[in-house]
Amino acid sequence: MVVALGVFTAFLMASFTAGKKHLIQDYGTAELGFVLKTYAMCLLLPAAVWQVRTVSLDVSGYAWTMGVVSGLFGFLGLMTALAALRVEDLSAFKPVSKVSPIIVAVGEVVFFDLTGQPLLFAAAICAVVGAYLTLLEDAGPTQPVRRLFRDRGPQLALLTSVFAAGSALTTRQAAIEIPSLVLAAMWSGVIIVLLGIFLAATRQLPPVKRFLDGWVVPIAVVGAVKEWLVVVLFGLAPAAVVVPLFQLSVPLAVLFGGQFFDEHHVGRRLIGAAFVVAGVILVSL
Repeated sequence: MVVALGVFTAFLMASFTAGKKHLIQDYGTAELGFVLKTYAMCLLLPAAVWQVRTVSLDVSGYAWTMGVVSGLFGFLGLMTALAALRVEDLSAFKPVSKVSPIIVAVGEVVFFDLTGQPLLFAAAICAVVGAYLTLLEDAGPTQPVRRLFRDRGPQLALLTSVFAAGSALTTRQAAIEIPSLVLAAMWSGVIIVLLGIFLAATRQLPPVKRFLDGWVVPIAVVGAVKEWLVVVLFGLAPAAVVVPLFQLSVPLAVLFGGQFFDEHHVGRRLIGAAFVVAGVILVSL
């Protein structure tokens, strides 16, 4: 059951990223984030309320603070991810943005003085090779490096992975005391508040019809179900089992990029995605 749910969730993850790639051409970055997160909150909030009524909450100020900081990282990660999808191929964005578990493993050693993963060096090499192959096109072997220094797409994709790593590190600290569904709703709530403040300050709050336009409803529902399933799966199985299953979303997103957006170099990017996935699995062992 866990494996089947994990594979299905990975499919939803890839589908949701492809959906965001489709929608970002017609929405502002913050506007789309606000719409999608509002739908996610509609699903998460009732579940969080139920959990509050069934468990006792004895949470320290430190845990609440970590939850808020995690939401801040989530806000920054969402904004950079949507900005990256606006200018970068889906098949290039997804592998580069998914090196965050390796960054998390490094961050745990540096910031929390935890025992280093014995395979961390090998995982880092896999991440570098995977990102290199993903960004390699037809302009010579130095093109990936040049793109990282010159092009916004790869820069934003890599920055997305950094923010995702920051969110994961702080979420892990908060999750020690805050129940999972409550934390997930709190995380989404912080992001919605920050997006709302930004949109109100810039006078770009979306009208109600923007919540109902075209494909936004089915794509938003996919995203909301995906977020709920992630929480459920982490409650059913250890991270060492769940995280590798989620990584199936990376090659699926590469295939979706080629199929639905006519992107090139899909075969090479699949090999790059395989290296990234291998690196993530190594740090989860």
